Amino acid sequence: MLDESPNRARFTHVRLKPGNMHEAIGIIRETFEEYYPGQELSYFFLDEKIAEQYASEILLRKVLLIFSIASIIICLLGMSAMALYIARQRTREIGIRKVNGSSITEVLTLLNRDFIKWIVLACVPAVPVIYITMNRWLETFAYRTNLSWWVFALAGILVLVITVITVSLQSLRSASMNPAEAIRYE
Repeated sequence: MLDESPNRARFTHVRLKPGNMHEAIGIIRETFEEYYPGQELSYFFLDEKIAEQYASEILLRKVLLIFSIASIIICLLGMSAMALYIARQRTREIGIRKVNGSSITEVLTLLNRDFIKWIVLACVPAVPVIYITMNRWLETFAYRTNLSWWVFALAGILVLVITVITVSLQSLRSASMNPAEAIRYE
């Protein structure tokens, strides 16, 4: 009981066993009336209150998931279009390189190099900003976890792998084209 007044309990915590809740609440109501006659019993379940407090976080998670998936799809489409555009622009260069003995792997490496450079350059300022933002967000929780460096490294590696796969799939057609056709293309 938490209150200065001996006639009024502000909060009384009762642990109930799973089962018949209506019967348990009836017993609690009778006991309450015995000690505090004339006062109204107002009760709530703690698990429901905690769920209400985290409802906004659950909604935020859903919204962030939807926007993350949408942004990943948009980025993949943009990278695919950019890779296709660059591969088409460099078709003659690719053909000359293949005539001089370059393999498909070397041509794909050439086309992926610029994309990898831009991804790495984008991650350098993004990681500290994300780290600070996540730390501030986690400070709002009573129980929080520490951020590990490997999470950011894993995210960067995942972005690099997705970029390499996307660019390689788009560039593979230009890289596997017959060199004579590639030179004649322009």
